[in-house]
Amino acid sequence: MSFNETDLVLSYGRSLGKLDLSAGFIYYGTNYVAETQEIYAAVSYAIFGRPTLAVYRDIGAYPGTYFLLSIGQSFPLTKRVTLDVGASAAYFSGDGDYWRTYLPSAGDYTGKIYRALHDGTAKVGLMFPLGRSLGLQAVAQYVFPLSGAAGRTVDDHSYNINGALAAVWVFGAVLTWGF
Repeated sequence: MSFNETDLVLSYGRSLGKLDLSAGFIYYGTNYVAETQEIYAAVSYAIFGRPTLAVYRDIGAYPGTYFLLSIGQSFPLTKRVTLDVGASAAYFSGDGDYWRTYLPSAGDYTGKIYRALHDGTAKVGLMFPLGRSLGLQAVAQYVFPLSGAAGRTVDDHSYNINGALAAVWVFGAVLTWGF
């Protein structure tokens, strides 16, 4: 097992009735690719499933915009532990030459800029409180491509420079601190 990414997130949220608004900054500390940063904004509606639309904009090494529509719900298992389930669908729109697609006639990444329905997820997690403002969530996610472009390969090259998406399971832990 190895770790290849550590994310640091600074966010601010505010509720306006049933609307929840948030915005923030994410720093991606990576081992195998250039480190980068994003800004984001999200809006959700406080009904069952909590539908949420979030927009992430890379302002560093990989300029592009990621639009994420998600739903999720928590169900109490005990007085303190919750089962959290959710699903999402995303569209990605790259900017600049980094996001050019593979062009077989040229044999390199000089094709059109990658813009496509990108990925879907289904996830389940268990949230354990560790105190008044600290929590730990164990998470399992199934991630899959949402379009042919997202999972496409051309002449043994991925169509998208970051690689063709494959259906994969991702496991992790999230430590949260609220103040």
